[in-house]
Formats: sequence, structure tokens, C-alpha cells
Amino acid sequence: MTRILISLVFVSSIINNPFVLPTSPVIQGVVAQPEIPSYAKWGQMAVKKTQEKYPNAKVKDYLHIGRSSKNGTSVEQFKLWVRESGKEYPVYVDIEFDTKTEKFINISIKKGN
Repeated sequence: MTRILISLVFVSSIINNPFVLPTSPVIQGVVAQPEIPSYAKWGQMAVKKTQEKYPNAKVKDYLHIGRSSKNGTSVEQFKLWVRESGKEYPVYVDIEFDTKTEKFINISIKKGN
């Protein structure tokens, strides 16, 4: 009788304890997959073209500033942080493309201060 009572108390404490996670394979198998942003391919192009323009520099990071659209075209804007000869500086990249077909139209790369 004592064993049954101890077992019930133990099981009850596990069920009611908010810090114990269930070990169900269904819960353990759920993994959130990060969604690839729509600007990702344009970000890769921005990095590649910046590296071509500044071959001695290393791109440290980039920020997607945003997208603007008008007259059937869109422009993705990026700010890249570049390091060259011990100095870091921003590089601003605008990539224009056809909104419907996503065909590349033009790229603008400007070094910031």
C-alpha cells in the first residue's frame, strides 16, 4: 500500500510539475524550420558584387534595409559592413529587378563614410 501511494505521489508530481517536459517523440521531433527571406538571393548578389568591386576587403556583415517598388520594378536595399586595411566602412547596395519575373536589371554600389 505504501509503495502504491509513493508511486502515485511521484507520478502526480511529474505530471503537475511545469518544469518537466514530456518526452513524447512527437514533441521531441518538432523542429521549427527558419523561413528563407524573399531578399536572400539579392543579399547574396550584393555580397558577391561588393567583393568583386573591393577585392581586398572582407564583408563582415550585412543589413537588409528594405524594398521599394514602382512601375513594375523593385529595389532591394542593403548596407554591408566591410573591412579593408584595418578600417571598417559601410557599403550601400541597391539592386533593381523586375517585380513579376525577378529578372535582374541594375545594381548600384556606393562606399559610405
